[in-house]
Amino acid sequence: MAYNFLLIDDEAPEVVAHLLKPFNEDKECEINLLTKVADIPWGLVDSATIILVDYYFPDDHTGI
Repeated sequence: MAYNFLLIDDEAPEVVAHLLKPFNEDKECEINLLTKVADIPWGLVDSATIILVDYYFPDDHTGI
């Protein structure tokens, strides 16, 4: 079974480097990174197994 992670965070590359690195090395996991809350491709949301969203963004958006 393949797992799809969707990480939405203004510091997404740094988060992946530290927290999700073991998952990134797994061949059955795909990690998609977005650094903005606006204009999220809904295809990524629909296909995601797990979605992690930051709460605070510098452009006055929130992860709610």
